[in-house]
Amino acid sequence: MNLWLRRTILKDELRQFWQQDSKSAAANFLDGWCQRAEGTGIRVLRTMSHTLRGHRVGLLNSYDQLISTSPLEGTNNKIGLLQRRAYGYRRYDHFKLRLLTLHHTKFPSRVEPQYHQPPKLPMNP
Repeated sequence: MNLWLRRTILKDELRQFWQQDSKSAAANFLDGWCQRAEGTGIRVLRTMSHTLRGHRVGLLNSYDQLISTSPLEGTNNKIGLLQRRAYGYRRYDHFKLRLLTLHHTKFPSRVEPQYHQPPKLPMNP
């Protein structure tokens, strides 16, 4: 089997790690995948195997605590985009307001917005 095909198969197999039924099944799968990857002799796969073995505890903990950082990463991405666009803001207050309204977040403001009120005219009977 050529190296490209072996690498592609192992890459696709690694996606199955997240579909294991239990933590012990995931541990067995990860150990087996790492052994197969190191056995190929492909440097990239050996490096990946070494990295996965270093993060093994954290990867397996995802089976105990089902926490995803996807919402946080999405928010950080939006903030980064806003920062790139913020070069045109003249005042930091404008940037801060855009940042606070990024997710329609409601924070109590220290100062209520003041709207221009037309002057009251005296009523003549």
